[in-house]
Amino acid sequence: MRARTERMLYRLHWLTEAGGECWLSQDRALPSWVYEQGLARQLQRLEGQGQVETRKGPRGCGREVRLTESGAAACALRADPVARWSRHWDGAWRMVLFDVPEQARTVRARLRQRLVREDFGCLQQSVWIAADAAGEWIGDLRSAEPEVAALVMFEARTVAGDDVAAMVAQAWNFDAINRAWCELATHLDAMPADVRCDGPSSWEWIARERELAKHGLKLDPLLPESLIPRGYPGREVWGRRQRTLAGLRAEWGWDQG
Repeated sequence: MRARTERMLYRLHWLTEAGGECWLSQDRALPSWVYEQGLARQLQRLEGQGQVETRKGPRGCGREVRLTESGAAACALRADPVARWSRHWDGAWRMVLFDVPEQARTVRARLRQRLVREDFGCLQQSVWIAADAAGEWIGDLRSAEPEVAALVMFEARTVAGDDVAAMVAQAWNFDAINRAWCELATHLDAMPADVRCDGPSSWEWIARERELAKHGLKLDPLLPESLIPRGYPGREVWGRRQRTLAGLRAEWGWDQG
């Protein structure tokens, strides 16, 4: 997807993110200066790809535009962070142990990347932990990669004296995670005035905001509340982000349809 087309898609997703699926007045979602820059063709391209759809609006309101399910999926950040933080932890760690031969370094790298995507943290070398069950992908991975046939997953609980907070600190780099969220907070604080009146620089600010939010969510395992370390800013910053989105939607007068 071309960069300008992708930015158009992300903009529409950003504008609807706080309020769910909705139709937006096209002249509000894409003001006149957008057409002056020739970006209307990007919208046509997205519609041709099935990423957005348009319709005739109410009498006198021109056309409306919204993301399709395919378009929303293409630029979604990840699962709902609030739901992830709010889930119950049953006190059991899901642990993955594996032994990949030295000559299969590429396989080992792919395995580690997959574990990170599934919110596992590296406790030590080839020992990884998560707060949730791994799901069917573990079996799929064994089938696809014969070199990791020795991969084992089991549940474990800490015994008296074990420090759960220390395990969390060891498995995940919360220094980097916290920095990512603080960078997003700084960007929210620096929102330019013309975002509120939908000026040209809002496109750059929105693109950067999404980039920072995506980076924070990529690093963050979104642990259950009982496992979150002290000083973690993720929930507070995410709440600010959602309030910012909701405030802009209210100010711009976009109603769900």
